[in-house]
Amino acid sequence: MTRQAVILAGGLGTRLRPVTETIPKPLMPAGRRFFLHYLLRLLVENGVEDVLLLVGHLHERVVDAVGDGAGYGCRIDYSVEPELLGTGGAIKNAEAKVHDEFFVLNGDTYLPIDYRALEARWDERRNELDGLLVVYDNSEPVAPGNVRLADGDFVVGYEKHADREGGYVDAGVQIFNKAILDMMPAGQVVSLEREVFQTLIAARRLGAYAISTRYYDIGTPERLAAFERYIDESGLDEPETRS
Repeated sequence: MTRQAVILAGGLGTRLRPVTETIPKPLMPAGRRFFLHYLLRLLVENGVEDVLLLVGHLHERVVDAVGDGAGYGCRIDYSVEPELLGTGGAIKNAEAKVHDEFFVLNGDTYLPIDYRALEARWDERRNELDGLLVVYDNSEPVAPGNVRLADGDFVVGYEKHADREGGYVDAGVQIFNKAILDMMPAGQVVSLEREVFQTLIAARRLGAYAISTRYYDIGTPERLAAFERYIDESGLDEPETRS
């Protein structure tokens, strides 16, 4: 698999302050390593060879930590936001480096699924969709449902922040056609969730890939602790052997 993974990794991590005042959120310590280590290793294990990190806050530290990706078996490139541009604006800022079709991952979310199977689903539907959103069925409740589906696998409603019980939850992973960048003005703050998703929903061009595998995010100290329990229980946190 050669699909590019674009990782949103430039946020301020305000809910993890004061730690994130000196450590960018992707480098938050988790077990023996830092969060981004586990995410990159997951992608490489799933055959993803090209990674584009969208960085901003303390970006030099991210570059120093993972470099060109050789230590992970992938190729890492970077796009630096001159200022916070939102989830959509950050991708637009990197337009020259974005492939024709690409994964988008939140830089604070770990979703241990088969990315090859996700790509295969996209390949089946690429002619009818511009985006495919991975949604968690909340079988182990993690967050309020913020995604509504119809006809099985079309997204018909999306809320950035929801407070209702039940339903599906945005799991922090998507696949997009580069055509979505035409919807975004350059150099402006653009939200994927509040703007681009809504346009795709209205055009019936946003599909869903529903899963029962829960995701982990490190947005708060409590959620970071839950991820640390997961990596300990799953054996991901074995001693470092690489020099």
